[in-house]
Amino acid sequence: MTIACPAALRDFLNARIGQDGALCGSLPEAYADADALDAFQDGYKDDAYDGTAGYLKPSQYVICTNDFADPFIIDLDEAAAGYPVAFAYHGQGSWQPFPVAASLAAFTDTLRHLAACGDDLAQAAAYIEQHCAADNPYWQEVCAELREAAETATEKEDEPHYDPYDWERGSLVITAIGSNPTAVRQWLAHYLNLSPAAALALSRKAEITCDDNIARKFAAPLLAALAKRGATATFRPHHPSPGDNPHE
Repeated sequence: MTIACPAALRDFLNARIGQDGALCGSLPEAYADADALDAFQDGYKDDAYDGTAGYLKPSQYVICTNDFADPFIIDLDEAAAGYPVAFAYHGQGSWQPFPVAASLAAFTDTLRHLAACGDDLAQAAAYIEQHCAADNPYWQEVCAELREAAETATEKEDEPHYDPYDWERGSLVITAIGSNPTAVRQWLAHYLNLSPAAALALSRKAEITCDDNIARKFAAPLLAALAKRGATATFRPHHPSPGDNPHE
């Protein structure tokens, strides 16, 4: 038998608040079809209901679910009360609904306010703390989830920005040994693990490749160290951009 969907419920289902991106997994994500309410009950209702606790009554309907398949439930016999909304945790062996909103209208209002927070998860959590029952386990869970997500987002913002330019590979080349060759030879001996004689021989070359495969990020302090010793050195990328002079 097809159930006639009350106008208030139809409006709620058609609005599908948060369906395109709920702020957190505990908020509604999937909504029943107003014209096929029965089809959404699969896995939640038992047609052979006999009054046993832990089962949904014939008048109770799952209207939406969150990302964890936890159901939000109303009782169609409670129209006079504005259809209070209940919530139950999935996977506990039986349904143990508890109230999360005094009416469908109140639930709608809360979801709209949360959706209006956009990506501001901290603002959404603050709204719940101010306007939802502080001792309600469902809203406590939503608030905690939002707070955690907000902290994670802040931590990611604080992470150093990844710049591909820093990780470009290339060669570190000394193009002129400068006025203090002894200091540069000592640096070469240390950096390349050379004997003094080998460092001396290397220092006599017109150009000295100190490293032929180093990231620009790691070449920078070496260039500074060489400059401090009077040498002229450069980083030459393996794949220079058009217009770059590889001998600069």
